[in-house]
Amino acid sequence: MHTIMKKAALTGLALLLAGAFAPVMAQETKQTENAAPSANQQTLSLATSGWQTRCSAKDRKAALECVIEASAVLNNNGQRLTDFSIRIPEPKAAPVMLLRVPLEVSLAAGVNVKVDEGKLFSYPLQTCNNNGCFIGNKLDQDLLKALIKGNNLVIAFKDTAQNDIRLLLPLNGFGDAFAAVK
Repeated sequence: MHTIMKKAALTGLALLLAGAFAPVMAQETKQTENAAPSANQQTLSLATSGWQTRCSAKDRKAALECVIEASAVLNNNGQRLTDFSIRIPEPKAAPVMLLRVPLEVSLAAGVNVKVDEGKLFSYPLQTCNNNGCFIGNKLDQDLLKALIKGNNLVIAFKDTAQNDIRLLLPLNGFGDAFAAVK
């Protein structure tokens, strides 16, 4: 009985997420001059939280661990679609990024990240749970430099129907947030 209820709940969640993409899809993507427009490439209309920082330590003698993070939600219903954070374990340690995308993504396709029209960084999805699918990785220094100087973080993936989805996370304030915690 518990298994049937669990399957029904997961099916309902999958349908809800699939339906959440449909009404807000917009053809707002820029095409390069020699690239043909993709009929299935979509950019979602999002509201973002802005870049926030927080730091904590085990006790007053321990080094601070800081995090810079931003989230994006759908404008029409407030559903959280992505979280992007950078954790700085201590001042001399390498930063680590954590990216969450929604469920109903193509696991095989992974996620592509770039800043504006810059270098593309590809990551495999590592795990999924009820909150979404996750990537955790050492932050590439080229990506960090681009984040500090850029305008938009572009997060691209495919949904389970193989439609291209692009999420734009504005980078306004990212450089100041990173400078405050590095």
